[in-house]
Amino acid sequence: MVDKKEFLLHSIIKAYIEHLEPIGSTQLKNMYDITYSPATIRGYFKKLGDEGFLAQEHVSSGRTPTTEALKLYWESKLNFKLNFVDEEAIAYFSKDVGLDERR
Repeated sequence: MVDKKEFLLHSIIKAYIEHLEPIGSTQLKNMYDITYSPATIRGYFKKLGDEGFLAQEHVSSGRTPTTEALKLYWESKLNFKLNFVDEEAIAYFSKDVGLDERR
């Protein structure tokens, strides 16, 4: 059985990587023909945001994955640890391109 929260997190990360813009619940549903309602997706977005995996710049805007979410995603996809990466440098450069993980 697929965990909905993990499935939706991976879907929004994939959509964000493809489009490089905040992703809304209806947009995500339509992009990947997801069977969950936009309201259900928004509920999971809220949970993922509370856990620090998604950020929302404005109340009515879509969500973006945080640096931590992207790191965990790539670690799972690439199947190795990123111990050699300077996380402070990533945080610094993330702020430069508008991906401040504290949002």
